Amino acid sequence: MIWLDILMRIAHILGAVTLLGGILYGLFGLAPSLHILDDDFRTKLIDVARKRFNRVLHPAIGLLLLSGVYNWWRNMGTYVKLKEPEPEMYMMVHMLLGLKVLGSITILIILFAQDMGRLQRKPTQWMAINLALGVTVVAMAAGVRWLRLQAMAV
Repeated sequence: MIWLDILMRIAHILGAVTLLGGILYGLFGLAPSLHILDDDFRTKLIDVARKRFNRVLHPAIGLLLLSGVYNWWRNMGTYVKLKEPEPEMYMMVHMLLGLKVLGSITILIILFAQDMGRLQRKPTQWMAINLALGVTVVAMAAGVRWLRLQAMAV
């Protein structure tokens, strides 16, 4: 079972890196470079780039969802151990997990809305929002991991 735990952890990290890396590139690499292109070419380039990135993005989202559910299922027993000796820590874990899931769902909603042609106004603003949400989700994940390690020590 340890090999599956390791595989799911790798899948989760790779999914997050792919998602955040794509947002970082779009926000700081592609978007600022588009102003030198004429409107027709810019539209075509954005369309081609979006389609090509979606080939990587959609599997990455699938990996995140699958590995996230697996990791939650696998680690929930550790978090429950905190209920009696450390009720504040127990509440903190569940709060962070809930906010992490909510932030992740918000990122996915924004990505899919953009992919379906919605949120076309100010795309860099939406990328910046997704980047901020993504960094926040990663920070919450680090907090949950730290709390889980503390729970294992209890």
